[in-house]
Amino acid sequence: MKIFWVKNNNIRELSGTAEQNIRKALIYLRLQVFRLNYLRGTKRNKMKGSANMTDQQHAAYIYLNRIGKLNQKINMLEQRYEQMRESAMNAGALRYDKDPVQCSPEDKLSRIVCDYLTLNDHINEEIDRLAAMKVDAVGVIRIACGESEQRVLIERYVYIQSVKAVASVINIQPRSVFRIQSRALQQLGEYLSKESCG
Repeated sequence: MKIFWVKNNNIRELSGTAEQNIRKALIYLRLQVFRLNYLRGTKRNKMKGSANMTDQQHAAYIYLNRIGKLNQKINMLEQRYEQMRESAMNAGALRYDKDPVQCSPEDKLSRIVCDYLTLNDHINEEIDRLAAMKVDAVGVIRIACGESEQRVLIERYVYIQSVKAVASVINIQPRSVFRIQSRALQQLGEYLSKESCG
């Protein structure tokens, strides 16, 4: 299978296996979508340290921070899932001291189980999306950054570790993690803007 790449009105055939070429094309398309969404009007959020970030660093931060936000969403959904599971386990108990109502326990239990299974499917879809985001991010980081910058960005944003935890894993000082992270975000941001414009 041949895949052709059009960049700056030049057509060229991609070298590599079909799987590698498809992966490159998907990363490029996702970068284009990210760039369009970013340029569409996302104003710089007031986050910690954003005043000191360049536009490239901020774009890279937003690109990588999607992973953390989706991870938080999955954690909240899993908490809700556990609450629903507990609710389903306790749904069979009837209280006879209350006024009688028209619904039967089976109706309530079937509704809870249906909601429970629907939520389970939604969580699994979000986990798949998170895994795809992580694979894309690691691919882009490996292309755009040097070795030490790769380690810091992957630990911080893909594995979602604190600065202190990254420092202990890499065996450097926390302030060095901040310095390397800043340099890495700049490199990644420059790569993202170059790829999305070209």
